[in-house]
Amino acid sequence: MDRPGFTAAPHPPDVRIVLLGKNGVGKSATGNTILGQDVFHSALDFSSVTMKCQERTVLIGQNRVSVVDTPDFFYATHTQEGLSSEIERCIHLSNPGPHAFIFVLTLDTFTEQETDVVTVFEKCFGEVASRYTIIVFTHGDELNNRTIEELVEKNVKLSELIEERGWRYHVLNNKHRANRNQVTELLEKILIMMNVNEGGCYTHDMLQEAERKAREEIELMKEESLREEERKREEHQRWLEKVRRETEDRVRREM
Repeated sequence: MDRPGFTAAPHPPDVRIVLLGKNGVGKSATGNTILGQDVFHSALDFSSVTMKCQERTVLIGQNRVSVVDTPDFFYATHTQEGLSSEIERCIHLSNPGPHAFIFVLTLDTFTEQETDVVTVFEKCFGEVASRYTIIVFTHGDELNNRTIEELVEKNVKLSELIEERGWRYHVLNNKHRANRNQVTELLEKILIMMNVNEGGCYTHDMLQEAERKAREEIELMKEESLREEERKREEHQRWLEKVRRETEDRVRREM
C-alpha cells in the first residue's frame, strides 16, 4: 500500500526476445552475449547447430530479460510439421509473446540472399512481425575503422532492409562479451520499440493469422496451377482438333 503523498515507482518491464537467423551467423553467440553467460551452445562446426528452441531468463539492470534461441527456420532441413512445431514453440517459450525478434545477420557476409531470408521470415510470421523486429549485425570487429552507417549507406539492399524495419539495427561484437555497454544500448533500443508498440508483443493469434494467410496463398497457387494445366490441356486439344481437320481435308482432296 502506497504511503500518502508518495507514488510507487513503475516496475521495469520484462523484455522477451526471440533470436532468428540462418545457421552460422552467430545467433547462439548473440544470445550468450545478451545474457552475459554461456547458455546456448555456440561453435563453428555445423554439427553443433541449434536444433530445438531454448530459453533462458536473466536480470539485466532492473529488467528481467528472456532470450529464446531458435534453430534455422529458413534453410535448415525441416519437415513442415517439425518447422511449424518449433515456430509455435518459440512463441510459447516467450509466452504471451516476444517483444522483439532479433534478426541476426553478419557484417562480413551480407548478400542479397540475406534479404531473402528476412522475406521468408515475414512469410512465416506475417508482415506484422516487422513492427517487432530489430536487425542485429554480428562480427562488429569487422568494421575496423568504418561505421555501420557508412556500410549501410553503401549497400542499397541493406539500406532498404533496415528502412523497412524503422531503421532499427544494432552491431554486436560477440568476441568482446565483457563490453556490456553494447548490450545496454541494444536493450535501450528494444525498450524504445516496446514504447512505440505501447508495450504490446507479437502474439500467438498473430502467428495463427500468418499461418492462415500462408495456407490461403498455397491454395491460390494450387488453383492457379490447376487453371494453367487446364488451359494447356485445352490448347493441346484445340491443336489436335486442328491437325485432325487438316488431315481429313487433305485426304478428301487426294481422293
